[in-house]
Amino acid sequence: MKYGIVIIALGYPLYGNCAFNLALSIKDKCPDIEIAIVYEPQTISKLSERELGFFDYFVTLDEKHYTVGGKKQYQRSKLCLDIITNKLGWTHTVYMDADNLWLDRPFDWLFGELVKRDFFIGYNGDYNPITHIKTSLNYTYWASKSEKEICRYHGITKTLPQTVSGFVYFKNGSEADEIFKKAREVYDDPKAPTITWAGGKPDEYCMNVALGLRDYKQEKSHIFYFDKINNTIPDEVIGKKYWGFATGGNAVSPKLVHLFNRTVNDLCIANNIPTRHYHIDKKDIIEERKAF
Repeated sequence: MKYGIVIIALGYPLYGNCAFNLALSIKDKCPDIEIAIVYEPQTISKLSERELGFFDYFVTLDEKHYTVGGKKQYQRSKLCLDIITNKLGWTHTVYMDADNLWLDRPFDWLFGELVKRDFFIGYNGDYNPITHIKTSLNYTYWASKSEKEICRYHGITKTLPQTVSGFVYFKNGSEADEIFKKAREVYDDPKAPTITWAGGKPDEYCMNVALGLRDYKQEKSHIFYFDKINNTIPDEVIGKKYWGFATGGNAVSPKLVHLFNRTVNDLCIANNIPTRHYHIDKKDIIEERKAF
């Protein structure tokens, strides 16, 4: 059995810097886990040779997979995870968003639980198209109109999942290939009833639909603490309840910025890294991320 972690860092050096911080946080606790970074030259241009040494594989993804109408839409790359990891020859894959940080928890134990499954994703609840009941109200389905319209348009009859795609696990093979292929088809559908996000579609919308068409249902589960979903809790509680934390979204609360920067600084000191890549809000440097 061969598995590893994939981090996608495309478009901007901010993501390459974040990917290094995440890789450092993982390797600090689990030095033998293999990490692959999916990159473009500019995204890792700010990283030193020492920092690049925390990645085991450097993977390029053909631009056609994240170019739509002549414009790069980087969020589509996350829907190509099967293409990426089939090239690596792994039998099991864990994906983590670059803007996450791993905390002091045993990854081997978590993987031992995940490997019992074929697929796992952050899951915040679901919508029932028959009863119109949502099991969670504090996140989004990315609908341009309503969840009812999503289900009607795509032919979802039982469950519309509300996924949180900052953490994904899957067993490589035909089932994962079918899920990601369907998600890409949803992304490429110009009439899909979703909002515009980062100049394209939210990848979570596409995963919601792809999984909903398979009547996929999962227990509510969050590997990474995300304050926009999990509310504000003390720092010490985050480390007890979650394996890490996310700084997703276009802007991050001062409390989480402080936790992120403090954690990065401690990791760099412990690993004799002279440089620091502290948090930068995406809205401040990425035009298409001024909202969300």
